[in-house]
Amino acid sequence: MLTTKQGPMLQGEFNQRLLNGAYSIRAAGIDQLDKNAFAGGPGDLPFRGSVETSGKFSLSDKWVWGWDG
Repeated sequence: MLTTKQGPMLQGEFNQRLLNGAYSIRAAGIDQLDKNAFAGGPGDLPFRGSVETSGKFSLSDKWVWGWDG
């Protein structure tokens, strides 16, 4: 995604399906063009990014295990 004031933001996603479940990983990052735009605030970093992941697996007919973070 191109932003007008901060430049390009890159984002990617990977999904994997297995026999007993599935998981996904999502990541995004931006290298700010205007390093002073968030001076003194929580976004006061030259590079900002995120990683998200989730998964769900069947352990048996009655039990499942997973995460979301």
